[in-house]
Amino acid sequence: MNNEAHLDYAGYCADLSIYVTPGCRWTVEWGDLSKQYTGTGDWQFISHAYTDGYLSGCIHVFADDGGEIIGIDAGGMLWSECSWSNIDVSRCPSLRYFRNNRAEAIDVSCNPLLKELECKNGTFKTLDLSANPNLEKLTCTWCKDLTALNLSRNLALRELNIIYSGIKRVGLHNRTALQRVVMEEVELDERSEKYMLQILERNGGELKKITMHDP
Repeated sequence: MNNEAHLDYAGYCADLSIYVTPGCRWTVEWGDLSKQYTGTGDWQFISHAYTDGYLSGCIHVFADDGGEIIGIDAGGMLWSECSWSNIDVSRCPSLRYFRNNRAEAIDVSCNPLLKELECKNGTFKTLDLSANPNLEKLTCTWCKDLTALNLSRNLALRELNIIYSGIKRVGLHNRTALQRVVMEEVELDERSEKYMLQILERNGGELKKITMHDP
C-alpha cells in the first residue's frame, strides 16, 4: 500500500498532525482503536489517550481513495513526553513536510518531494539527505549525536537552523540557494563556516549566531 506510514510510539497520549489531499479518506490505527477522517488539504490535528495507560507499539496512518500523505508532524513540543523512536515514511512518495521528535533514525530516501524537515531531540548519528533535491528548509534542534551534515545535493535549500546540536561540519554545493542560517549554541569548524558565509554573501543572505553570552 502506498501513502502509509508506521510510527513506533511510547507514551500515554499521542498527538499528531497529518496533511492529506482534500476530499480523500484517511485512517489512523492507534493500536487499541481505528478512526477515519477526510482530508482537508491542510493540517489536521489528532490526539489519542490510551485507556490502559502507557502504550509502546506501532501507530499506522494510511490514505484511501488515491489520497496522498503530504505532511506528518510528530514533533510535538520540544520537551514533549511523546517518543517516536522510528517513523517509516518509505511509502509516502508525496511527502513534503516531516517533523519528528526523539527519533533514533531518519530515513527519507523514498521522499524525493520533501521540502521541509524538522528533527528534535534526535539520537541518530547520521542524516542522509542525498535523495531530497527539493529540500528548502532543514531544522535540527537538540540533535547532540549528529556531528556533520552533507547538503551538497540540496541545491534548493534556502533555510538552515541548527540549534543546540552537535553539528561541526556542513557540506554545501556552491550553487545552493541558501539565504538564511540560524545557529544557536553551535560552533562549526572554520572551513565550514567560512564557505557558508561566502555562499550567503553571494546570495544576499544572512547568518545569525546566538550564544548564551549574547545580551
